[in-house]
Amino acid sequence: MFTDHSRSLPQQVKVVLPADWSTLHTSLDPTGDTAVFLARDYDELVDSPFMAGNAVAYDFEVDEQPYALVFSGESRFWDAERARDDVAKIVKSQQDFWGRVPFSKKYYFLNFFMGSSGGLEHDHSTVIMAGRRQMRSRDGYIKWLGVVAHEFVHVWNVRQMRPAELADIDYQAEQYSDQLWLVEGLTSYYDNLLLVRAGLIKPEEYLDLLAREIYHLETTPGRSLRPLTEASVDAWIRQYRPTSNSLNSTVSYYIKGALVGFVLDAYLRKETRGRHDLDAVMREMYRRYSSQAYGNDAFRNIVVDMAGTEAGEFLDALLT
Repeated sequence: MFTDHSRSLPQQVKVVLPADWSTLHTSLDPTGDTAVFLARDYDELVDSPFMAGNAVAYDFEVDEQPYALVFSGESRFWDAERARDDVAKIVKSQQDFWGRVPFSKKYYFLNFFMGSSGGLEHDHSTVIMAGRRQMRSRDGYIKWLGVVAHEFVHVWNVRQMRPAELADIDYQAEQYSDQLWLVEGLTSYYDNLLLVRAGLIKPEEYLDLLAREIYHLETTPGRSLRPLTEASVDAWIRQYRPTSNSLNSTVSYYIKGALVGFVLDAYLRKETRGRHDLDAVMREMYRRYSSQAYGNDAFRNIVVDMAGTEAGEFLDALLT
């Protein structure tokens, strides 16, 4: 698909749709030919998914920034306009949280009805999987909103500020980092929390979701064996290659990372008497590292700058 020479060159894609497909959505820039799209290089090309078929798009704006929530097809079980309005609230809460939007072109939430749950973030879009009937239950819909919020947090946390090990992409080999607890875990802390701030779930519902994560961690024996940083490094051989003994030998950097965020946030608020919190740490991380990769001590150093040496030692203990 590329060579060392061609990887940095502009890329062009021509899409030929079957006769019974009518729509095509992507964040790549179109040319004069509506079926041909351009990417500045190979990295942008593979970071820009296409949704082709008979999708239905619901456009909206937040602070004059354009977005689109796109469904892979119509479903009588979904209130698409309500979903669009709720996604707009998520976007607004996060733009306010970070203080700036790191893109100007339209951002796409590409929602595929695939009967499962999950998502994958990109610079100018995110792919989300959902069940066709998921919106019919409150718990199912909150889960979908949480995925939307999670992937959108990644616009700032990992698409813009990212660990040094993930700064230069190697498509031929795994890339190991002990910072996935920060990239994914702290994102997992904020996804449901920002739903509360957006007014989409009640505080009681948030606390119930938090209690479930605490229960999940407390019933994972591997939490006592595998430090969080090691669980991050081992993702390729443990998180994504589970065995019958995984529960006893490792821990999810998503779940434990989220709970580290919760505990650290509470600690910072208490120890600084409300002067600092995890919000301030994350915004300072973004201020310092949105334009350059960060090293292993970057996050800890900011915690220490805001709350002192003991706060750094407290964080160290959480990561073991």
